[in-house]
Amino acid sequence: MNVFVTGLLEHFPSSAKKLFKLAGTANSNRVMRITRIKAYPDDDALITQYDPDTDEYIVFYDDGSYEEANQVDMDIDKATIALVTSQRALMTPENCDTNPILTYENRDNIFIPANSKELQRMKPGPLKSLFLEAYAVEKGNLESQVVYTLMMLPAGTRTIRSRAVFDLKWDPITGLLDKAKCRIVAQGFTQRDGIDFTATYASTPKLSSMRLFLWLITQLGMKTEEFDVKAAYLHSDLLEEIYMQPPYGMETYSDSGRVLVMKLNKSLYGLRQSGHNWMNDMFTFLREQKWTQSLSDTSIWDYKHDGITQMILFIHTDDGKFGYIPTATVGWCVKTLGV
Repeated sequence: MNVFVTGLLEHFPSSAKKLFKLAGTANSNRVMRITRIKAYPDDDALITQYDPDTDEYIVFYDDGSYEEANQVDMDIDKATIALVTSQRALMTPENCDTNPILTYENRDNIFIPANSKELQRMKPGPLKSLFLEAYAVEKGNLESQVVYTLMMLPAGTRTIRSRAVFDLKWDPITGLLDKAKCRIVAQGFTQRDGIDFTATYASTPKLSSMRLFLWLITQLGMKTEEFDVKAAYLHSDLLEEIYMQPPYGMETYSDSGRVLVMKLNKSLYGLRQSGHNWMNDMFTFLREQKWTQSLSDTSIWDYKHDGITQMILFIHTDDGKFGYIPTATVGWCVKTLGV
């Protein structure tokens, strides 16, 4: 891996010069994770990592010796860093197209707000209305599931931060917009180990787990279905006492004019322990429903009646697939699963 270290602007591809400015030299012994390559017409490339907080790319020049297409760690000791204004940064909330063509092919020309502050700055139009509707739906979901309780911050406690994130989901077949999505998340990096969380482990299936599941249902001649548990983490109670600052646009004030904080009751997305809590609740529920967990793989479960396997279940976080005997109905399977 050859990294551009001279810091001379003329060594970068001409098609990229106008997009970036040099920003000094990296700190010694700093390790950066490469997440993207952007190729230019002259076959040179800039290896970039996007920072959503600053809306900038950290860029390294590559002479073509880069072989890995996926993430690679490299030492950038003394390597020059260039901060590149991203294509998205050229579109601001104020000047973005308020009624773009909503197709997957045109996604690079569609502005997606990085947070609720940018959403408020967008000009009125169909695009902003989509995100506002998604934001309202997410707030309604949190309220209906009693995810938090508004209160004054107790003395001697501290808060963690939160934010709203937005995205667009596309139909994989037609390429048309499926829906705009919003998720209000906790910023788990502001949690304190041993105070705000303890256990974080959550079972994750391997590719071999899927192969085993497919082999079993094939051998037993089963039919298959799949399911997705909506907002799965929000079904799990939170054991720790955590207070969270509301994201921008969700502030509620007390009679004295102070911002109320959210005391979390459920495992909000973004918390370090959310995956662990959901896994424990899901596994406990399945055991109560007389499901048996595989001794060799925690992601595979089976359900027997009169000693005969009726269903096999494969779980991946909040998604699942199950096989069932041909004489059973989907309705019976769903009732057995309890979903």
